[in-house]
Amino acid sequence: MTMQNRIARPYARAAFAVARESDKVAQWSAALKVTAEAMSEPAVQAWLKNPKTASLSVVELIISLKPEVFEGQVKTFIELLAQRGRLLVACGISELFEAYRAKAESYERITLQLAQPAQDERVESIKSALTKRLNMSVQVTSEVVPELIGGAVVKAGDIVIDGSVLGQLKKVADALEVV
Repeated sequence: MTMQNRIARPYARAAFAVARESDKVAQWSAALKVTAEAMSEPAVQAWLKNPKTASLSVVELIISLKPEVFEGQVKTFIELLAQRGRLLVACGISELFEAYRAKAESYERITLQLAQPAQDERVESIKSALTKRLNMSVQVTSEVVPELIGGAVVKAGDIVIDGSVLGQLKKVADALEVV
C-alpha cells in the first residue's frame, strides 16, 4: 500500500459513509472525480505547494469547475481536505471511494489496457467473459498503451492478467537471467 493510499483511506471511508447515509453517492463521486482531476494537474499542484497560496483559493478554483456537485457536506469535506493539507491525495481518495462504491453496488471496476484501440464489440466480448469469470457485473474502462506492443492487460482490483507482448518479453528476459 502506498503512502498516498494510507493517508487517503480514512478520508475515503468517511466520505463514502457520509455519502451513503445521505443517499448522495453519485454527487460525492462526481465531486471527488472533479477534485482528483484538478489535483492531477501539475500547475495546480505547484500552485498549492506555493506557501503564498491559500489552500481555500485552490478549493474555490476546484468548486468553480463544476459548482453543482459541490453542495452541502461535499463542499465542507473538500474544504476540510484543504485545511488539513490533504488535497494532494485527492486522487487516492477518489479511487478508494470508487472501490467502496463498486463493492457496495456489487460490481467490479476493470481496467483494460490495449496496445491498439479495440472495436466496441471486442471490448463487450471481454466484458462478458469477465462478468462470467468474476460472477458479478463489471464496469470496463479501456485505455490505449502502445508500449504493450500487442495484446492486452486486464486489471481487476488486485488481479492482473498480462496477455501483452511486452509482458511475454519480460517473462522471457527474467527466465534468461535465471539461467
